[in-house]
Amino acid sequence: FILVLLHRGGRSYQMNSLLSIRQLWGIIWIVALLSSISRASTTLAPNYSLEEQLFQAVTASNEENEHVEIVAKLLADGVLPDEYRDGQGMTALGHACMRGDREIITLLLKHGASAQAKDRDGDTPLHTAAGMGWAKTIVLLLQHSREPLDLGLRNRYGESPLAMAKSGGYIKAAKVLSEAATQGISAVVDKYRSEL
Repeated sequence: FILVLLHRGGRSYQMNSLLSIRQLWGIIWIVALLSSISRASTTLAPNYSLEEQLFQAVTASNEENEHVEIVAKLLADGVLPDEYRDGQGMTALGHACMRGDREIITLLLKHGASAQAKDRDGDTPLHTAAGMGWAKTIVLLLQHSREPLDLGLRNRYGESPLAMAKSGGYIKAAKVLSEAATQGISAVVDKYRSEL
C-alpha cells in the first residue's frame, strides 16, 4: 500500500494504487510536455517515441487531467495517430472508442486516425465502440471518418459491429448501425448530430 499526497491547483490528490501512481506520472509529464515539446528533439521521455507518448496520453486520458491538451499538441505537431499500437494491435483511436472519449476521438479523426484500422482480432474502432454500446461514439466515427466505413466488416470471429452491439444488448448502438446500413451514413449523422 503506497500513500502519496499531491497538492495541485488547490486540490489534494491521494495516490494509493499503482494506477494512481501512473496518473501522477502522467500529470508530471503532461506539465513538462506542454511547456517544452518539440518535434525535432524532446528529452521528456527519451525511452518513448512521440507516437508512443500520444498513445499513452490517449489511454490515460480522463475528465480530471489535461491529457486532451497533450493529445491536441502532439497531433498539431504532426505526430501520426496510427503509428503506435498496443500488443493487441489496437490504435489510440481504438482505445478512445473503448472508453467512449468523444473529445479525444474527434481530435484523432480530424488528424487522420483510421476508423478502419484493424487489431489482431480484426476489430476496428467501430467494432470496439459497438461492442461497448457507445452510440454517440458510433455517430462520431460515421461523421468524421476520412475513409468510407464498411459497416458489414467482420472480425476474425465473424462479427460485424452491428452483431456486436446486438449481442451486447446495446439497443441504441444497434439502432444507429442498422439505420446507417439501411438509410445511409449521412442521413444517420444528420439525425443524431444534435445528440452529440
